Amino acid sequence: MSTYSWQNFVLVEWQALQEKIESTKKEWETFMQGGSSGDHSRIAPEILSSWQRCRNRNMNPYDDSTDILSDKELKKRLNDNKILIEIIKPIVHEIMDTIKDSGYKIDFYDKDLYLLVRFGKKTNESERRRKELIPGESHKEIYVGTNATNMAALLEKPVQLVAYEHFRTYYHDLTCVGVPIMDKNDRLIGVLSITGYCWPLHKHTMGALISIKRLVELKLSGLYQPEIEEPGLLSRELLETIEDPAVVVDNDSKITAVNSIASSTLLNGWASAIGFTSGTVWGDSDPFWEVLKLKKHVRNKQFITKQGGNNTIYAYNINPIIGQNGKCLGAIGVFKDKQIKQDRTGNPPVSRAYYNFDSIVGDSPIMHRAINLAKETASLDNNVLILGESGTGKELFTQAIHNASTFSAGPFVAVNCSAIPNALLESELFGYEGGSFTGAKKEGAPGKFEMAKGGTIFLDEINSMSMDMQTKLLRVLQNKSIVRIGGDKEISVDIRIIAAANIDLWELVQKGEFREDLYYRINVISITIPPLRQREGDISLLIDNILDRMSSRLGDIITIDEEASKALCSYHWPGNVRELENVLERSWVIARTNNSNKISLRELVEYRGIREAILERTDYEEKPICMQKEDVSRKETLEYQECQSIIEALAENRGNVKAAAQQLGISRNTIYRKLKKYDIQY
Repeated sequence: MSTYSWQNFVLVEWQALQEKIESTKKEWETFMQGGSSGDHSRIAPEILSSWQRCRNRNMNPYDDSTDILSDKELKKRLNDNKILIEIIKPIVHEIMDTIKDSGYKIDFYDKDLYLLVRFGKKTNESERRRKELIPGESHKEIYVGTNATNMAALLEKPVQLVAYEHFRTYYHDLTCVGVPIMDKNDRLIGVLSITGYCWPLHKHTMGALISIKRLVELKLSGLYQPEIEEPGLLSRELLETIEDPAVVVDNDSKITAVNSIASSTLLNGWASAIGFTSGTVWGDSDPFWEVLKLKKHVRNKQFITKQGGNNTIYAYNINPIIGQNGKCLGAIGVFKDKQIKQDRTGNPPVSRAYYNFDSIVGDSPIMHRAINLAKETASLDNNVLILGESGTGKELFTQAIHNASTFSAGPFVAVNCSAIPNALLESELFGYEGGSFTGAKKEGAPGKFEMAKGGTIFLDEINSMSMDMQTKLLRVLQNKSIVRIGGDKEISVDIRIIAAANIDLWELVQKGEFREDLYYRINVISITIPPLRQREGDISLLIDNILDRMSSRLGDIITIDEEASKALCSYHWPGNVRELENVLERSWVIARTNNSNKISLRELVEYRGIREAILERTDYEEKPICMQKEDVSRKETLEYQECQSIIEALAENRGNVKAAAQQLGISRNTIYRKLKKYDIQY
């Protein structure tokens, strides 16, 4: 209904939009006071006609009530429209997956304009400015006044309304688009609408719904040919609704569609990538390879490509496009630019959080409890303490909390307190003024707290922080400000602090090695990540996930046999998930020397921890086949290797059992037991 000026893909003339809205607002106010629009009205005649009908019905423009179906009637209408909903659902889900963070929702109304289904991310209470629409609500003009849904049904054509073009004040900060769905006899059978706040307004919103409408109507008419058409499911119009670079490929990895932002950034240097395979464009780093080969989606992975001679980092999500017969017909990928640039102050680049809760692998009850607590914590702004052994994934949880929080638009800065000498930690955290100490930069430098302003700072292994630094950190938490070394100006820092420790901080408090007042400040909410040995059933899930990621990175399908998988599942994993990743990577390298991409027990027993765990078992009949009694040569070979390893470690450490045990990654008790077993003199 309205014409706006666009630049690139987003309405950037904010002032012009405001002027248009103000003008429309004046006409709306004049009309509501009983006046009429003049000859130079900016309101379309169809809208004015609808306003007049609403006024003739004495409709209250400030009301937000409507007619709502009973549960019984809603259930009946859902059943009556079951076939149409089943056609619409997978099509809409494809586009909603790409715009899920935009704030927009797509709604389906039946021919009588009752809301039956809502598609889109559930709105958090903190984000919600109005009551949520619920299935069963009517959007007929007689109940809700002028809006895009009933206008599209009345005019039987796509309609877009913005702000004060709506009759009711309920819609005055919304932009709404409605498109009618017609059957093969051109009769109205439903309406699709998309609704969101006026800013930012996207010029391709209507195009997206029209594309969905066409595809739905083709399927209803029986003219749709999925094997031919489905890879083009996301047409150029639909792709343009995605504000990040988006690429569609067919089952042979041939690029079939891209949006404009992908052409100018991700595919920069390719005059036209259409028709080329993704492997031709990106070579060995082809991000689509894994999805097409394994026929499963990938989430939040990193991808690096050259743009203008510089490396640009993308985090991408790629989904397979599955046809009605279950066949993979292609894939769609959306790439978010994660390139880290200097800010306007010239500050050095800061890190970003790449992981979210979908990145956490685990299905055990104990892991579910930790994840659910972290999700609840994310919506708050309290300081958080994460506890867990080394290698359990404390930073993974921290990044997920950051990305799901109100601080997600800000930076994520991680500091490993144990890796920085205490003498340097203060300048690292608080920064310094120029010339404040020997070797300081002339212009000074910001600290990690300044670099994290508006975001999250992650203080890992906070238990290693000296008492002096703990006192200074407590002051930051109390005042929410820092003072650079050599400076006297307080700098406000609005940040969220997430701390982590691999030991029980309360024990340090009891010993007087950690400040009690600081403990209470950082431990507003405590999340304990369980060690891998307590996560029943999760090891096999992690094995699959790690091998999938390795396959994607290395461009080859890496597998593991059942015997090796059982050995991994029975190991106690003192190094947790990090150790599991290390063992799988190491075992694959050894397997490659035998020209194999399948990891077997032969490769696993090269790892001392697993070899020792197997050898310490006395019930040989329950051991994997290659370690049973009858395989004496195998057992003797392993024992010989172990004996030699112990002798070499003792020699290198001049008979020091503790040092030899540390070098071998085993306990002193174990090494004493082995010395007796093998009758080793030292």
